[in-house]
Amino acid sequence: MKKLFIIPIVLICVLSFAWNSFSGPRYAEQRFIKFDAQTGTFTVANTITGNNSGATATIDAVDDDGSTGTLYLTNISGTFQDDEIIYESALGGELVSNGGFETHTGTRDDGITDDFTAWRELSANATNIIDATATLHSGSSAIKFTRDSSAVNLRIDNYSTGQITTEAGQYNLFSIWGRQDGITAKGDMTLYDRINGSYMMSIFTGASSTDWVQSTFMYKVADNNINYDSTLKFQEPLTGTIYWDDVSIKRVTNAALINGSSFGWQERHGNDKVPQ
Repeated sequence: MKKLFIIPIVLICVLSFAWNSFSGPRYAEQRFIKFDAQTGTFTVANTITGNNSGATATIDAVDDDGSTGTLYLTNISGTFQDDEIIYESALGGELVSNGGFETHTGTRDDGITDDFTAWRELSANATNIIDATATLHSGSSAIKFTRDSSAVNLRIDNYSTGQITTEAGQYNLFSIWGRQDGITAKGDMTLYDRINGSYMMSIFTGASSTDWVQSTFMYKVADNNINYDSTLKFQEPLTGTIYWDDVSIKRVTNAALINGSSFGWQERHGNDKVPQ
């Protein structure tokens, strides 16, 4: 009779062990971000960046409904912000012609205004100069603005020579490198939507920085426009010298908006279904 009682006890222990092994080990809680206004498909193991915060993270898993979804993240650096654009590091082709100012007439640093392919120079004269320069960030040339004390709106743009053609409703990442000599020098780069009569952004050089500094800006292309033009200008009435190089606009193939305050932690277990 004793053996009859032992057998069911052993069976119960085996079944209990099997259930625990299927349940799997408990994982640490994991950070997630919900998103909407998606323009592409996020990929596991790629890096995402917050456009405003500069925060980065690795995509561990994706729950994607087409235009909305959830990203599960690891290797988080920085703090993402509510409603900011997040994007993967993968970018499309270059949209700016001669953004490195490599193609130009004349001789670098000779104090004479040069012509740059795909750009037009405005308001230059004998003492307000737009010159190719060997003081560069990369490549073989950059562009230098030298402005005296006269009230001249020294600038270049690509309005009639190299307008930026992009895709309606998409996100683009704008980038430029700049530096300046002298505390009084200050310039800005603008991107203008002529169809809707509005500026998409304005980027300023760092105050009195004599080192090359990169500035970036992400924007969404209007649904009713695909053509934009950019302008580099010297702010009036300031004087001095400003350098620009490597103007770039590229389409962000995978981007979305963080959905309000949709941050949180999710507890995951070994047998949980991981979104792919």
